[in-house]
Amino acid sequence: DNYAIIDFQGFVECVDIIGGIELEVDERMYKPSENIDLQPGLQTLNGEQALGFVRYRGYVNGDLGRIEHQQYFISQLADQVLTLSNLTKLPALIQVAKEYLTTDMKLTDIISIATYMIQMDMTDVQTYTVPCEAKWMQYGGVWASFVFIQEEQFNAMLREITDGELEFTTHVLDDGGKARYS
Repeated sequence: DNYAIIDFQGFVECVDIIGGIELEVDERMYKPSENIDLQPGLQTLNGEQALGFVRYRGYVNGDLGRIEHQQYFISQLADQVLTLSNLTKLPALIQVAKEYLTTDMKLTDIISIATYMIQMDMTDVQTYTVPCEAKWMQYGGVWASFVFIQEEQFNAMLREITDGELEFTTHVLDDGGKARYS
């Protein structure tokens, strides 16, 4: 029920403060217009490179590939950052947060969440992606990535996540191809 938004510069500075993030770049990522130029392989990305990694969209499966890479980044970030050894970097991270973070949470709540996460076993964290099919299609004279939700599989996933304890009805909205979000 809360939100936290960090802008690109804050993201870059946070990654740089922690000394970069080590991860496996699984394919060539190249888009010079967005300052993205990554080679495949295990490497430690600085803030600018990490931003390119999470923003890159040139996957065959469009935005789904981007979502998968963002989830991978978050898991690697959590594994590498949420450690007691990084507590010494907390004051610098708080300074960046003050400048670049917009949130409705109190500082005490943020510290409480961070403390809880440090104690978590990140191997127990599960991520889900709405079952869907990604397609590249022309829209307004340009190619765009569209995502089509598979409603039956989506309902099955929700039942699995909630252990069948919540009753729900899903409503997948079709906008007639106008590329609006609902």
